[in-house]
Amino acid sequence: MTVSRLEPSRARAIAFETSAVGILRTVNSAQATFTASCASGFYASSMLDLTRLPADGSDGYMSPEFNLNTIYKSGYRFRFRPGLRGASPAT
Repeated sequence: MTVSRLEPSRARAIAFETSAVGILRTVNSAQATFTASCASGFYASSMLDLTRLPADGSDGYMSPEFNLNTIYKSGYRFRFRPGLRGASPAT
């Protein structure tokens, strides 16, 4: 096994990339849960749908810090837009 020290700027870039991948995984997981639990096979049409608390009082599918359709995290911009099929029905 070889261990080498990364330059600070390269190490920071790797950390930001890792964080961005984690955010994408979180959104994917939230969409899958939303689709399976309350949207009859449709995906959420906005990030607000994923952060809103369900009527049954359980936790939202994502942290409230992601309640905007454009978020800036870890040096990246994440934009959420509905797909071509349109929005999900009211849930």
